[in-house]
Amino acid sequence: MASRRIGLIGAGLMGHGMAANLLKHGHEVTVLAHRNRAPVDDLIARGAKEAAHHAHLAHQSGIIILCVSTAEVVTATIAALRPGLRPGHIILDAGTTDPATTRNHAESLKALGVAYADIPLTGGPEQAEMAELGVLCGAEPETFAAIEPVLRCSATTIRHFGPPGAGHTAKLISNYLVT
Repeated sequence: MASRRIGLIGAGLMGHGMAANLLKHGHEVTVLAHRNRAPVDDLIARGAKEAAHHAHLAHQSGIIILCVSTAEVVTATIAALRPGLRPGHIILDAGTTDPATTRNHAESLKALGVAYADIPLTGGPEQAEMAELGVLCGAEPETFAAIEPVLRCSATTIRHFGPPGAGHTAKLISNYLVT
């Protein structure tokens, strides 16, 4: 598989393992500083680059993975990335954002020529480090085809549920059933 340039925002408990596995598979990974320097420093030691700011990360990346905590943080991160986005970018939201917000982001980014997919995760930090995550994906078919090889670097189970928002809907149902 050809190397891809991937940006990751949120190199915390889950994002660190994802980024480490992307590096193992030969991808160029650029990370944005995290309030906890240890995971970022570890990834840099493994070959990742560090972006100075959101626009720099966008410039260095074709695919941008958001592994952040809430829908509000996703929205703020997309706003910070927007000036650096260009047609052909793909943004992946690995958090648990509400499906309506996901659909709104997908629609507004589509106008810029940017694809958007929701990829909420199943598993925890240990599974992220061991590349044994599950991914519940919502994406247009052509976007899913483009990102599936990237997702396989960190996940053993990947399910495509339909268009953007479908992955987050599946995650909410899964969370409800588990609870």
